Amino acid sequence: MPAQYSISPESCRRDQPTWTGHCPFSITGNVYVSRGLGDDWSLWPRGRPAGTALITLGRSFVACIFVFYAVQHFLFPRFVPGVPLEKMTPAWMPAPVLLAYFVGITLFVSGVGLMVRRTRRTAAACAGTVLVLLSIFFYIPILATEIHSPLAVEGVNYIGDTLLFAATALLAGYGSESPGISELHV
Repeated sequence: MPAQYSISPESCRRDQPTWTGHCPFSITGNVYVSRGLGDDWSLWPRGRPAGTALITLGRSFVACIFVFYAVQHFLFPRFVPGVPLEKMTPAWMPAPVLLAYFVGITLFVSGVGLMVRRTRRTAAACAGTVLVLLSIFFYIPILATEIHSPLAVEGVNYIGDTLLFAATALLAGYGSESPGISELHV
């Protein structure tokens, strides 16, 4: 198992975030939600108990990850916001602590909101939008500053991780209580 996905005493020091390795759980939530949505030829068609259970399980994973990441944003506001990275926010970024707190509040409220049927879509849309905006206005400039260095691949990875996390957030807000495409045309 790669070191980045294991939790060791070194990765749980008080001066570093302990979020390394939790990203696969949010991707797992994405898989459960998408499999639960199913389609007409799926083993778990939408609306059936197994599909609904997968959606609920996936959404619960994503909500827990949101809340966990939110807490990490408040404990370690100097690290880059959004996804589980142990990279310090660049010095050229204005108000890094304020940005981390804003993202932390958004993730916390969205994590709680994902578990409430009435607020589920709004919570997912808010988290997804903030994460997409982070990619555009935060991680793309980081990539631009690192493009001619060995860290360029790392910059591309930040954008990809953040956009995948945004897609996971948006998918978690979609579920079996929404009408299917065939139901919209009736």
